[in-house]
Order: sequence, then C-alpha cells, then structure tokens
Amino acid sequence: MVLIEEDLTALQFTFYTFIIHEFFFFLFVSFYNIIDYFGIFPNSKIRKITRPNDQPRKLYWFTTLGFNHIIIGLPGAYSIYATYQYVGVQFSGPLPSYSTILAQFIAYAIIDDFVFYWGHRLMHLPFLYKHIHKQHHSFKRSNAIAGEYFHPIDYIISGILPIMVGTLTLRPHILVVWGWLVLRIWEACDGHSGYDLIFVPFRYFPFRPGAQVHDFHHSQNAGNYGSLTSLWDWLCGTDLSYKDYIARQNIKVE
Repeated sequence: MVLIEEDLTALQFTFYTFIIHEFFFFLFVSFYNIIDYFGIFPNSKIRKITRPNDQPRKLYWFTTLGFNHIIIGLPGAYSIYATYQYVGVQFSGPLPSYSTILAQFIAYAIIDDFVFYWGHRLMHLPFLYKHIHKQHHSFKRSNAIAGEYFHPIDYIISGILPIMVGTLTLRPHILVVWGWLVLRIWEACDGHSGYDLIFVPFRYFPFRPGAQVHDFHHSQNAGNYGSLTSLWDWLCGTDLSYKDYIARQNIKVE
C-alpha cells in the first residue's frame, strides 16, 4: 500500500510535480531520439525520410521549453494547489483500490480528449494559428520534443488545461494525478515521435489507429485535432482529409 502520511504543502506539491514532469519528459524524448538516431525500429517509422540538421534550432527549442516549464509551469503548479485542496484532491493517505485508479484513468482520458480536441481546434483558427499555434507546427518532421514545444499560451491550453480540468473534476489522490501526468507526457512524446511502436499502449486505445494520425496532422496541417483518440475527429468530421489520404495511399486503418 502506497501511503503519504501528511498533506503535501504547496511547495512540496510544486517541487515534486516539476521533478516528475522534467524527468519523464526528457526520458521519453531521449528514448525516441535514440531509437531514431540509431535506426533501432526502422519498420515502425511512419515516414522514411532523412533526419534534418536540427542543431541550429536546438538552443531555441530548449529556451522555449525552459520558459514554459519554469516560468509557466512552476507558478502554475503553486497557484493551483489551493484550488486542488479546496475541491478535495487528496494530498495524503493511501492510494485507492486498483479498480478505482483504473476508473479514474479512463475518466481522465475522456475529459482530456474532449478538452484537448476543442482547445487544439481553437488554435487552428487563422488568427490564433498565425500568432500562437504556428510555433508548434514548425516541426514538419516528427520529433518527440515537439510534444511540449509550444507558444506559452498554447502550452497552457494544450499542455496544462486538459490535465487540470480532469483533476478538478475527479479530485483523485495526488499519486493518481502524477500517474496520469506521466502517461500524458508519454502520449504527447509518442504522438510526435514519428514512430508507431507496437509495444506502446496508446495505439490500442479505442478510436486511435496509432501515432500516424498526429504525424499526418503535422506533415499536412489538416484535421486530426485529437490526441488520445480520434473520437472527436470522427464525430465532427475533422478526420476526412486523413481518410482521403489513407485511401489514396492504399493503407488500411482499422
């Protein structure tokens, strides 16, 4: 049984959230970039194209990531603590049962998918795309680091808001919150990795054919606004360009 004996303070919550986020984000980014650099899973690569020389852009990438993670993320975590505490997020005590954790993860996925889809679709309105979301789309070739490479406003809407809404709604144990955070970071890196790996659990989610869905969104900049699943794209018809592309390429998508 995992137990936190005393309520975490705001500083403890902020510190642990930051450390967990940074550790797993750079772990997943490193994993996907290593397999790409050494060509470890060539048959799982979605687009067989040559790696570009990204060296000149890396300083800007990490400056942007640092700003979002430190200047946006740290104060954001600290400031939301009181609200989480007020609504009943559990900052101490034992973990709930495995069935409860699974149910909360499923609920997280449903909420996250809805919030992310509509926030992402909003970012593709011409004015917002030009001034905000275009920065994220500077990655035409997939790279896991693009999973959190956003304009600060986009980072709040696409990176923070879906998890925050789920947490405020479900009010779970803090370890469940962090568990979902890790899964969400992994999914974001996987969706931008350019690889459709058979052992990644997200490819088996209902309404999610695999990482190639979001890869198409970046390469063609058309539709496929969902993240965890393609449910809302299917319901709203924003996956039609992708379906046409698949039909032309003679690729079967289940």
